[in-house]
Amino acid sequence: MFKRGAASKLFGGEERLTKHQIATSLAERFAELRPILTPKRKPWESEDYRMSMFDAATLGVAYFDRQKNPAPTVPPDNLLPS
Repeated sequence: MFKRGAASKLFGGEERLTKHQIATSLAERFAELRPILTPKRKPWESEDYRMSMFDAATLGVAYFDRQKNPAPTVPPDNLLPS
């Protein structure tokens, strides 16, 4: 499972990023996404349908980043009952 905070950390380090900032970062990284980058929306506007493409691209980048840098697994403290 990938959380939005993990995607924000992947693209912005410790800084919390908005979906538009993550989409902008993806558009800078992948030229194919630049033409469909939506303008920053106003708080009263609904989200543009094209943002779902950036959500999918974010998931793909996060997935492949995790494959490249797997998180260490921590075994449980005690598997046998006392």
